[in-house]
Amino acid sequence: MKLKKKMLFTAILFISLLIAAACNHRESITSTTSSFVWNPGARCADCHIAEVKSMSDTALLASKHAAAGNDCSDCHYPSDMEKTHKSIDTALPVPVQKYSSTLCFKCHGSYADIVELTKGRTRLNPHDSHYGEIDCFICHKVHAAKSPDEFCVSCHISMN
Repeated sequence: MKLKKKMLFTAILFISLLIAAACNHRESITSTTSSFVWNPGARCADCHIAEVKSMSDTALLASKHAAAGNDCSDCHYPSDMEKTHKSIDTALPVPVQKYSSTLCFKCHGSYADIVELTKGRTRLNPHDSHYGEIDCFICHKVHAAKSPDEFCVSCHISMN
C-alpha cells in the first residue's frame, strides 16, 4: 500500500512539474517582451509555425515557392529580418509585413513580364487593369488563403 501511495505521489508531482513547465514556457512565448535576438542561423519554425506549415499546404502560394526550391531567406532577406526583429519587444501578435512588388520581380520578372505571362488566362487580365501596376500583396498572399480575385471582384461581379 505504501508503495502505491509513493508511486501515486511521484506521478502527481511529475505531472505538476510538467504542467508548471508548460505554463512557464507558454508565458515566455506570449509575453509582450522578449530578449530574442535574431541571427542568420535562427530557425524560423521556432516562432513562425503557421508560416512554415504553409509551405506544405498545396492550396497556398508558399507551397509553390517551396516546390521550386525556395526557403524563407529567398524572400525574407537577412538584413530585413534583422531590422524587423529588433522590435520583437512589441506586443504579440507581430503585425503582418507587407513587401513591395520589387521582391516578387526578383524571380517573376517585371510587371510587363507578368502581364504578358497572364494574357489570355481569363477574359480580363487582372495584371493589365485600369489600376495600373498595383502591389502584388494586394491580391496575392503567400502564407495565407486568399483568392487573388477578391480585389477585382469587390467591384466587378465576375472575372471569367
